[in-house]
Amino acid sequence: QQSMGIDVDAMFDRLLREAPWVDRHVDEMKYRGRPLKRQKAFLVAADASEPADAMPSSLPTYRYPGWTYASLVHYRPMHTAADVAALVSHFNDSNSLGGVDIG
Repeated sequence: QQSMGIDVDAMFDRLLREAPWVDRHVDEMKYRGRPLKRQKAFLVAADASEPADAMPSSLPTYRYPGWTYASLVHYRPMHTAADVAALVSHFNDSNSLGGVDIG
């Protein structure tokens, strides 16, 4: 499937293989002592010089039910998932999504 000139199926396959997914069974990912129902990846905007295999030096925190400080060790710079970084950059630069202004 093509959307905005992107092969969405190929992009999704790359994300499944390459994104820094966190095992839902590790202690930091448990909610009230139980594993989450799915794996997650935490990506944040960071300088390109930040190492891909470590927590960025500056982290925004988004609190939600079940959020814990322990999960911060799993946050990674956005450039860890190149496709996500490219999409975010595209939307930031164009301020539009499918021709609709999102700025």
